[in-house]
Amino acid sequence: MSETIDLSGQWQFVPDLGAPSAEYATPGYDRSDWESVPVPGCWNRYRECYALYEGIGWYARRFHSPRSGPAWLRFDGANYETTPFLNGVALGTHRGGGAGFTFATGDALREGANELVVRVDNRRHRMHFPAVSGWFNYGGLHGDVRLLFTAPEPRPAPPPRTRLHAGRLEVKGRPVFLRGINYLPLHPTAGSM
Repeated sequence: MSETIDLSGQWQFVPDLGAPSAEYATPGYDRSDWESVPVPGCWNRYRECYALYEGIGWYARRFHSPRSGPAWLRFDGANYETTPFLNGVALGTHRGGGAGFTFATGDALREGANELVVRVDNRRHRMHFPAVSGWFNYGGLHGDVRLLFTAPEPRPAPPPRTRLHAGRLEVKGRPVFLRGINYLPLHPTAGSM
């Protein structure tokens, strides 16, 4: 039996344009009016009306599993905040646009028919990166999606690349400019005075 099920391919998609969306992740929800789109892909390329869309997009697809959990859902990339629902169960939330990420399915994976719904939110927020000019804020599931029956290898955390030096935040030895300001005042911690 294969240890991986490729879930890339055709998915159903709808942008969240203010309609009640809490039930979108409900198993059996009628998605007959959602459009069929390729995954991996960015919604900004699906149709011209989504070219500059920043907001929430919902993806859905059905698949068959040869067995129930435990298993892991692997996303090779999504932008920016991603919450998958497997058979109506939220598996967690990931924030970030470039790196892949994995969610354990727990007991949500069933042998046979399953329904995976993914909420992706690419709205800009002050404290989410990158929130800078000159960067195109694409949205969607831009990497492959797979169901893994073998636990993924843990990856060691990368070494830190930031430091405070002489009152300035540096990344890889270069000062960071936050809204035109590259000086971060240091405040003494409680009890150090």
